[in-house]
Amino acid sequence: MKRFFCLMLALVLCLSLLPATGLAFGENGKTKDDYVSLDSLAREHGFVMGASFSFNQIMKPSGYLNFVKAHFSSITCTNETKAYSMLDQKASMASTDGMPVMNYWAADQMVKWAQDNGLKVRGHVLVWDAYMSDWFFREGYDSKAPYADQETMRARTKYYIEQVITHFEETF
Repeated sequence: MKRFFCLMLALVLCLSLLPATGLAFGENGKTKDDYVSLDSLAREHGFVMGASFSFNQIMKPSGYLNFVKAHFSSITCTNETKAYSMLDQKASMASTDGMPVMNYWAADQMVKWAQDNGLKVRGHVLVWDAYMSDWFFREGYDSKAPYADQETMRARTKYYIEQVITHFEETF
């Protein structure tokens, strides 16, 4: 546990000192000086280092993305792979088969960026009530309608999970 705590502390310190030190990264993601990546240090102790990032960070590249490429082996999308970000209410309301419709565009851009930069991607829990859109549970996906019955919810949830898994398996 001490090793894990030390690695986390080192990460926080590195991130907090990055702007103050003016540490610059070159095109290949390496610093101008020699260094050992945080991921390499973590692997020595049986850990893999990952970082989170958001779609906005791809749209407005910064030193953070170079830092991620240089020091981590995996990323997790902050919100773009959570259900409430991928579920499309209007398209779901218009769905002829009554099943939810997803919009993967932002998540796909992020996964592609990770792949292009040699990073693995970790996803989120597929269904978690605290972060599900309330309309997903309503009849006709209408926020003002009554809640759908148990059979409908089981079918929607099963469909949603299968579609998300299939999409990312087939796309990437």
